[in-house]
Amino acid sequence: AKAANPTDDLTSDLIRLRAGDDAVLTLNEIASCMITLLVAGHETTTSQITNGLLHWLSQPGEWARLGQEPELIAAAVEEMLRFDPSVNAWRRLVRRPVTVAGVDLPAGANLLLMLNAANRDPAIFPEPDKIDVGRANLKEHLAFGYGIHYCVGAPLARLEMAILFEELTGRFPNLSLLPDQPIHYVPNISFRGPQKLMVRW
Repeated sequence: AKAANPTDDLTSDLIRLRAGDDAVLTLNEIASCMITLLVAGHETTTSQITNGLLHWLSQPGEWARLGQEPELIAAAVEEMLRFDPSVNAWRRLVRRPVTVAGVDLPAGANLLLMLNAANRDPAIFPEPDKIDVGRANLKEHLAFGYGIHYCVGAPLARLEMAILFEELTGRFPNLSLLPDQPIHYVPNISFRGPQKLMVRW
């Protein structure tokens, strides 16, 4: 449908780039890209938003502060990505023998990288268990991965979170957590987010 009626959007841009040549991009590759951006990014972003709401609403005065100082919201998003990322861990395969922190890893070894632990490394983030929107190195977290594995949807996720928090703090300054609710996390080693979060205003 997009090929017949292109518009000003990413899918149409990829179809134009393809120009009918499977050597450039196949239709399956375009569909895979859209699934990755729209579906795979949905779970991680919604969980990250929920993690952020849980922590900001749990900090006395911080929700109101974000509403009164919206210029802090971008930093608040980065700090929440560091403090409680929705992607806790990710798998990797060792391509060649390597030694990391005195541990020999053979080629072919399976790794589970604990991104959450790296984001709490006190050598990188002083007082790592404290939420601090004033950190000098806010963007040094690994919530979106690193290098060639860096999340292609990171700019979109940041934008979605910043817009949502700016709108919510501005429109619902008295938003609060429903008291005494149990917080149950999604039972998954790689992804972290509450199964539900009840709020009131």
